[in-house]
Amino acid sequence: MFFGVGQAISGFIMGKIIDVYGSKNACLVNVASMALVMTCTVTTIKKLEYDWLTFMTCFTWGFQDGVVNTHVLNM
Repeated sequence: MFFGVGQAISGFIMGKIIDVYGSKNACLVNVASMALVMTCTVTTIKKLEYDWLTFMTCFTWGFQDGVVNTHVLNM
């Protein structure tokens, strides 16, 4: 569920970023979202617990996927 919520939110946010700041600057958002996903994922793997960070990882994964897909489809 959190993956889907991240996907839905990211479409609106990325569309607004592309419209206001342009496609080239939106690439920085893509890189930042990928860094956030990797940080959450590595932290979750090292922690080995099923808690709020697991849900945050799912949300950021969906958010990152939606941000990249929206940007690619826009180009």
